This record gives sequence, structure tokens and C-alpha cells, in this order.
Amino acid sequence: MAKESQFWALLKPHIPKEAHVQRIETGGTGRGVPDVNYCQQGIEIWIELKSIKGLKSELSPFQIAWIYNRIKAGGNCFVLIRKNKEIKLFQPSTLEEIQKLNWKSESALTLNAPYEWDALFKFILNSTF
Repeated sequence: MAKESQFWALLKPHIPKEAHVQRIETGGTGRGVPDVNYCQQGIEIWIELKSIKGLKSELSPFQIAWIYNRIKAGGNCFVLIRKNKEIKLFQPSTLEEIQKLNWKSESALTLNAPYEWDALFKFILNSTF
């Protein structure tokens, strides 16, 4: 199972029941589209999932461009990165932040196992633009 698929399997059971969530797997047809489309209380959010070993976020140029263009258009995008048993949530707002995003970047929220999933989803919902 791919690293992001394992991350999704960890996250999925904890999604609030009132949210509508769609895992996105576009392959070559929609390059750069984030892994998860999340909607709750009329707020639509895009989340890119990454599982890493080093410090780099490993966002592709297509992902960087997609996230930047969506943010520029007023969309809500997050990058959720898991490294070992720690999870960091990033909410970049500029192209430079997206391009330089790495494990040492300032995160909006950090979770350690056992994860406080409710805090994650509450934060995401309450920190949209």
C-alpha cells in the first residue's frame, strides 16, 4: 500500500459524520489535484496528504501550481504531512510558502500519537478564509 494510501486509511475513520468527503485519485488526468475534497457546513476544503521520511514535502510542480491557483482564487487548501508518528497541518497562503514547504516549516497545527482527530477537523473548518 502506498504511503499516502496508508495515511488516508489512518485518517478516514475519524472524519466527522456530518462532513462529505471524497478521496481524489486522478492519475494522469488531473495532475496536481489534492488527495481529498472535504466539505462541511457549506465550506469546501482541499487537502493534500503526504507521508515523508526526510524533510522535504515532496510536492510536485503540478501540486504546487494547483494549490497556488486555488488559493489565489479564494479556495481553502491544506497540506497534511505525516512523518513517523507526528502529523503537521500546513495552510500555505503564497506561492513562496508552497514552494518552500518542508517538515521544518511553521505548521498551523501539530498532532502526536495518539492523535486528537477532533482538534484537526475543528481547526481545518475554523481556519478557512
